[in-house]
Amino acid sequence: MFWPNPKDPDVSDRYGITVDDTEWLQGEAIINAIFIPTVESELVVSERIIEGNQVSYLFTGGVEGMHSIDIRIETPTRQREYCAVLWVKQAC
Repeated sequence: MFWPNPKDPDVSDRYGITVDDTEWLQGEAIINAIFIPTVESELVVSERIIEGNQVSYLFTGGVEGMHSIDIRIETPTRQREYCAVLWVKQAC
């Protein structure tokens, strides 16, 4: 997954994921989600929001470049992992 909206290192912004696979969720709620950026990205994630099948975190900082974000979504009975790419780019 690639988030097409670049993140400016000087601005905080929210990025997230929608779990569209209702077959996998099978009516269960998402109870936890973890977003883990690479150390080299210098991204800081905070302020998680879980609303139904949508999860997002607030991202701050970062160094310019394309950075991998590991995502783990948990329900009461299982876990699923995703990988996302966030582009950090100075706006001006």
